[in-house]
Amino acid sequence: MPSRDEVLSKAISSSSRRTILRLLCKHPHTVTNIAKAMEISTSLASKHLTLLDYFGIITSEVKFPKKYYSIKLKSIKTLLNVYDGILEEMK
Repeated sequence: MPSRDEVLSKAISSSSRRTILRLLCKHPHTVTNIAKAMEISTSLASKHLTLLDYFGIITSEVKFPKKYYSIKLKSIKTLLNVYDGILEEMK
């Protein structure tokens, strides 16, 4: 079983997952909304969402007929901002 820091590292290691997390920091989205916003397939968006949900970073709620994903760990927004700041410094 991976440690919590390994789980977090894997969650934010993908630019696609970071983009999804940024979208979800704004407000809940469906998999279709995320796929359209990112211009990726719904199956790929679903794969990323499933992983983030498995890691416990996001949560989902069914509002029939749609399923909405949202951020579970509110501090992820701060982490993404720090991550972006570090990348900017590395230029």
